[in-house]
Amino acid sequence: MLRRRTMLLDNYTCVLCPCQEDETIEHLFLNCPFAQQCWSCIGLQIQSHLDPMAILVDLGRQIAESFFMEVIMLMSWSIWTSCNNFIFKN
Repeated sequence: MLRRRTMLLDNYTCVLCPCQEDETIEHLFLNCPFAQQCWSCIGLQIQSHLDPMAILVDLGRQIAESFFMEVIMLMSWSIWTSCNNFIFKN
């Protein structure tokens, strides 16, 4: 997002993992080892071979509650704030 908004940084790689991959939405919330560990901590497994929409459907199936989207949003927010805290609060 920062690159698309022409914000110049020395590096656009994910700060939460050693993969040295660009921090894309998919990487940050689904494919990053840190994110996968977060999902695993609440008993959910990310099927990284699926496309992002299929992953959401699969997470909903795993949660099997009417409030599954709230769980997904809260975990995504937690991952996002962890990344920002690492960057801005060291």
